Amino acid sequence: MNTHRDPSRATRGQARSAGSGGARNNRTRPVGSGPSSRPSLRIEWRLGVIGVLLAVLPLAARGDVYVANSSSGSVTAYAQMADGAAVPLRIISGSATGLGGPNSVALDLENDEIFVTNQSVPSVTVYPLLANGDAPPLRTISGPSTGLVQPIAIAVDSVNDEIYVADAGAGVWVFSRIANGDEPPLRSIEGPSTGLSFPRMVFLDLVNDELYVSNFGTAGGVRVFPRTAAGDASPIRSLVGAATAAQPRGLFVDLAFDELIVADEGAAAVHAFARTADGNVAPLRTISGPSTGLTGPWGVVLNDRYELIVADPLASSVTVHPGGSTGDAPPLRTVSGAGTGLSSPRGLATTEAAGGAAGFVILVPEPDAALLAVVALASCAVAGAGRTRFAKAGRLKNPTDGPGTG
Repeated sequence: MNTHRDPSRATRGQARSAGSGGARNNRTRPVGSGPSSRPSLRIEWRLGVIGVLLAVLPLAARGDVYVANSSSGSVTAYAQMADGAAVPLRIISGSATGLGGPNSVALDLENDEIFVTNQSVPSVTVYPLLANGDAPPLRTISGPSTGLVQPIAIAVDSVNDEIYVADAGAGVWVFSRIANGDEPPLRSIEGPSTGLSFPRMVFLDLVNDELYVSNFGTAGGVRVFPRTAAGDASPIRSLVGAATAAQPRGLFVDLAFDELIVADEGAAAVHAFARTADGNVAPLRTISGPSTGLTGPWGVVLNDRYELIVADPLASSVTVHPGGSTGDAPPLRTVSGAGTGLSSPRGLATTEAAGGAAGFVILVPEPDAALLAVVALASCAVAGAGRTRFAKAGRLKNPTDGPGTG
């Protein structure tokens, strides 16, 4: 499903959001069933090279779901299987945090950091992955040179050390990942040709080198750009029209099934489209109806259990649905109620997004069973200390590069 990549270009997966590249497979969609949490080895041949991704997450953050609560000015973290009136594992909140109307949260598992957009400040604040309480940010992007007016959504590219910030008042700004203070963006996407109109959410697909942006204004729809787009760039695809989504919000690309997941606040639904859908195209399927618990969904993400997690600010809830479900299907789990800390939750992220991983790339030249066995044994050796998973690399490094250099 993705364009073949130049093997000299490096990646560690899809910004920890999706890393299962390759052509759309023909296997049956595992509705409601996810992969085992045990370490696994998945290998894909590309241009005679194997890309293997080793991920070791802090034990305390395994499978955690992070939620930006726009009304309470907080970021809450929950256990993967949280349900009902679940108490957060951690809450970032207080005057020292710099949070103000947080609307979106993104995780950089390469560097163990949380990125948050603050629409009412306006700023982007960065915290340690396990931050808790009234924790001051590690870095804050704010000031007139940044161009930020209403930063509403964010995506982190830890491969190219960039962050993409959707600004509801303008367009999309691209900053250095380590930007701090009143630092200008590296580039921006803005202008009449872009089709951007009050952007709402963003998603970065590093396997296909594409940036997805949902919009609210008269243009509406979902616009797709090359990752390196700048200026008044025209989108390469536009999912726009009455058959698509009434008010698109959160986005997630499911590379395993070559689909684009879109939260639709206006229709109280979540749609699945073909990833390359263009124009006034109807969804492949839709989750909606009173049994779903959806009233105005925003954030969406697939976890590696193949479960769809949805943040709904109108219901002040986070619901978890079987991946691939359709119609008026009830959720598997619902986090809501007093004690949860949820307050108009919008953006969300998880440390174990579908196909995602954090870590370094190991490249094996031609088939070498002995070396693969060593890699597999290494996986088992570190599994006791933290989360270890193997997944194919979305783009491949030069075989002469050492691990961790790309």
